[in-house]
Amino acid sequence: MSQLPVRIARWSARHAWRAIAGWFAFVVLCLGIGIAVGSHEATTEDYRVGEAGRAEAIAGSAGMQQQPTEQVIIHARSGPLDTAAAASAAQDLTERMRKLPEVQGVAAPVSSKDGQVVRVPGAALQRGWSEPVELAPTTLDDFTEVFRAGAAG
Repeated sequence: MSQLPVRIARWSARHAWRAIAGWFAFVVLCLGIGIAVGSHEATTEDYRVGEAGRAEAIAGSAGMQQQPTEQVIIHARSGPLDTAAAASAAQDLTERMRKLPEVQGVAAPVSSKDGQVVRVPGAALQRGWSEPVELAPTTLDDFTEVFRAGAAG
């Protein structure tokens, strides 16, 4: 039995292209079988395992599902944050998000203790809505350019 791996290795060395073609055919065959068999996607209930899963099931049956939320972070790419521009960008973002029909509510912007980050919390999205919201411009630098262009024009 110990001679079998040696014989296979010797044959593979002498017939390298046949061995490569054989492995390639084996991989294609495995992929074909995998695609033909199909897959079983996990449901929400499949993730409810253990005590945390049991608690989530109880909360779900009581109608206390966790609402999807977004947290928008505004910070400078480098150097200190321009607080006036960040506050203006956060205010503009908050107003624009409140106008979107998919957004149920947006909380007031919150600054970090050191003043380097501004966060717009709690943009709760309506259930069943999963498309991304495009809110260009998206970075503080983009907002700054928009504000500069508006001030110049």
